[in-house]
Amino acid sequence: TSKALVEHYILALNEKNKLRFNIFRLFNVYGPGLSGRVVTDFINLAKKDKDLVIFGNGNQTRSFLYVDDCMDAFYKVLINKKCENQIFNVGTKKETTVKELSKLILKLIRSKSKIKYRKITSFKIKGYEDIDRRVPNNKKIKKFIKWSPKTNLKNGLIKTIWYKMKKNKIVEIDGVEIGYNRPIPVIAEIGVNHLGDLDRAKKMVDLANEGGADFIKFQTY
Repeated sequence: TSKALVEHYILALNEKNKLRFNIFRLFNVYGPGLSGRVVTDFINLAKKDKDLVIFGNGNQTRSFLYVDDCMDAFYKVLINKKCENQIFNVGTKKETTVKELSKLILKLIRSKSKIKYRKITSFKIKGYEDIDRRVPNNKKIKKFIKWSPKTNLKNGLIKTIWYKMKKNKIVEIDGVEIGYNRPIPVIAEIGVNHLGDLDRAKKMVDLANEGGADFIKFQTY
């Protein structure tokens, strides 16, 4: 493929001309400001209550990486001299089926869209070949910079939907109406012991509210 050819070309320039480089192999990056990908395509269709089309049975998996986590990896690699002249996979090990992705987007937006399935053979683009599973091996980047993604898919989708719908004064995401007073929502995650620490939990919720959290994820363990 063209990507592989470019990698070999860069490696050759490094060996011949001592070219310094870093190569990042990205896996399904999504988020505010990005377009032309399945996440933004589904969000745009769901906003208009148009059908979401999935080729195949929807069980093919992808590893969706939120853009902030991607940029964090870029920064940590580029400032670390040990990472010079290295190739890194950048993605998450968490796999999500395309069917799960579509259902989650429809739920968050409360869209009336339907999910339609089509045979892959009906997707007529020369050279196109769907992949059942696409997940990165992150061992190398973890070894070099101890990096791992922090944003789960639901929270990343909430932020992306927020960005895509920010022209509206009021937006409903996951059943919650939100007014826009900043470009990206603040999500506070609070965990407490199942039986104890209830006073502590209440204080944490109060602090999150005072700090302007738009969403509060409350979880017992």
